[in-house]
Amino acid sequence: MRDGMVNDFYWVIPGDKNEFSRRLKNLKSMIKVLAKQDPKPQTTVKIKDGILKTRLYGRKFIICCLKALPKINKKVLLDIDTDFLVIDSKRKSKNTDEIGRRKNWIEPEEFIRVLKTKIRYPVLVTIAYSVNDGYTPLKFKYLGDEITSRLKGKTFKMPPAAKAFNLFNYFWQRKNKKRQDIITARQ
Repeated sequence: MRDGMVNDFYWVIPGDKNEFSRRLKNLKSMIKVLAKQDPKPQTTVKIKDGILKTRLYGRKFIICCLKALPKINKKVLLDIDTDFLVIDSKRKSKNTDEIGRRKNWIEPEEFIRVLKTKIRYPVLVTIAYSVNDGYTPLKFKYLGDEITSRLKGKTFKMPPAAKAFNLFNYFWQRKNKKRQDIITARQ
């Protein structure tokens, strides 16, 4: 945005409109910090129907939840972080917050279904797995592949390595580490 390569910036935060409302104070505070870096800050913040609108670096800056995302009929560069699907709130967004208890708050199929109704022309899609930094637990590493498949309209098949890891993790969590139990469960 600062270098003029991006016209409008839409930041979709996890959760629903209620979660968005609960995070408003934090989001406004974040906007103030970002505006301090803007040589010509415009600090007007408008909030309506689960959408926060302001301007940064002379560009539209919009924060909303997925369901409140306006329809965008322009060409879009789309960046998806897989941790979006497993961190259901901005308040739990540190890489170690509830790491062992994370689960999908939205399934990839539903996420892509909603996304396709909102964004008509994605010209480039990048996916950040966020596994190495701890935001996305390793058991969800397959989410990036599933998002890619669903964006292409293809049926997703979980890779064998992901199935094996998740099976191992299932038994490890239950402290049932006997090899025979794992072999029996796979059959």
